Amino acid sequence: MAGCSEPSGEQLDTIDNSDPEYIVGETFYGRNSYTEYRPGNLPIIIGTPHGGSEKPEEIPDRTWGTTVKDAYTQELARIFADSLKAITGKLPHLIVCRLHRTKLDANRDLDEAAQGNGHAGSAWTEYHGYIESAKDTVSKYFQGGLYIDIHGQSRRPRIELGYLLDAEDYAFPDSALNSEVYINKSSLKALAEFATADFATIVRGENSIGSMLFAYDYPVVPCIEISDPGTEGYFRGGYSTIRHGSRDGGTISAVQIELYKEGIRDTAENRAKFSGIYSRTVVLFFKEYYGLDLISL
Repeated sequence: MAGCSEPSGEQLDTIDNSDPEYIVGETFYGRNSYTEYRPGNLPIIIGTPHGGSEKPEEIPDRTWGTTVKDAYTQELARIFADSLKAITGKLPHLIVCRLHRTKLDANRDLDEAAQGNGHAGSAWTEYHGYIESAKDTVSKYFQGGLYIDIHGQSRRPRIELGYLLDAEDYAFPDSALNSEVYINKSSLKALAEFATADFATIVRGENSIGSMLFAYDYPVVPCIEISDPGTEGYFRGGYSTIRHGSRDGGTISAVQIELYKEGIRDTAENRAKFSGIYSRTVVLFFKEYYGLDLISL
């Protein structure tokens, strides 16, 4: 499945908590470099399915479904991964689809994603196979982990965090949201069962991802201040959040993060600023709810 290139920058030694097939610090590619995997040694997995630019002639354009690229999400995902390393001294797992969305939508089931093309289908299999390998590694060495699916949206200037809950679910009070009905439909199911905090606190409490980002002046839902997305539409999470989160089992929970463009994705400076803030947020989130200090691992 994978080829390997010489990694740029610092070469890290192989460590215990990495799959024997993959070496932390190296970068692995699928066929024709349509997919990319950088193994890590943190319990964090980053996926970027819609930020690719490659448009090979051997793959025809998709004829149905969304084909618009999530601009600068691949670049932001790479900076976010580097920011986590700068803070913790360790690497998250990073998986990249380098194909443009006109050729492959890696956040859909195989039928819609590749639309019958074998080369696109192989890239889809590689992409999700890399994520599965990362999940296996994290589950082997940690009690839990977090898959972060990075997206861009232009419908409204706010960050939307998707945990597979429907927009109307957030209209309920915390006491109702804490019921098994909502925990069991969420991509955070494993974390909710592991953490001492209640589910609503994890999703929109003071130390939730949303509330911590809001403290840095990013409009975000859900959080304490904006607990309910309302009726204007909301990205609840897609194929990857369902497949790689813990709703249907496993120890890896998941969040789909939809980022608006202005002030976050639009310039290199804004991408770096947000990535640094988001990295600190995730580190604090792990300490609060997983009981893991990622800096002292």
